[in-house]
Parts: sequence; structure tokens; C-alpha cells
Amino acid sequence: MALLGIVIAIGISFISVYIAGPIGGVVVPAIMFGLVFSTYLRTKEIQEDLKMIKAHFGLVNEAEKAEIQMQQQLRNLYENEIDNKKYSPEMERVNREIELELEKYHEDRKD
Repeated sequence: MALLGIVIAIGISFISVYIAGPIGGVVVPAIMFGLVFSTYLRTKEIQEDLKMIKAHFGLVNEAEKAEIQMQQQLRNLYENEIDNKKYSPEMERVNREIELELEKYHEDRKD
């Protein structure tokens, strides 16, 4: 099915080259890159989903199980780090200083 889509897209791109002329020469590689990149991302998503399904039903070996746990821990660590940066007291202090500086600048510009 994906192969048929690629063949159709390449055919359409050659028609666009014929109709659009030199601009079509830029369009064809862009379309081809988009198709290849889209296929790669979709394949990667499917592989991740299959890993999660296998883990859910207990069909993974020890190495895959350790890899899934490590990825989950890294994801949790990254999400917690982002949350901590958003609400840290240091950021609140810096933001307040910036607000005060902007208010002072605005008042000076009014005069």
C-alpha cells in the first residue's frame, strides 16, 4: 500500500515538473523527502507501539524489558526536570526582577 502511494506521488511529481518547469525540479525532491521522512516516522511509531504491546502481554525478553524501563525512566526524568524548571523559586525571582525592570522602563518612557 505504501509502495503504491510512493509510485503515485512520484508520478504526480514528474507531471508537476513537466507543467511547472524548473520550479518542479525543486518540488520533486521536496515531495520525495517528505514521503521518505513521513514513512520513517510512521515506522518508528509502529515499532514503539509494538514494543509497548509486547511489554503489556509479557512477551519481551529481559534485554527488551530493561530497555523499555530505561526509556520510561528517562522520559519521566525529563518531564520532571521541565516541571521543576517551570516552577522553581529562582525562576520566579528572575521573572519578578524582569517585570519590575520593564515597569520602570515603561514609567520612564511615559515622562
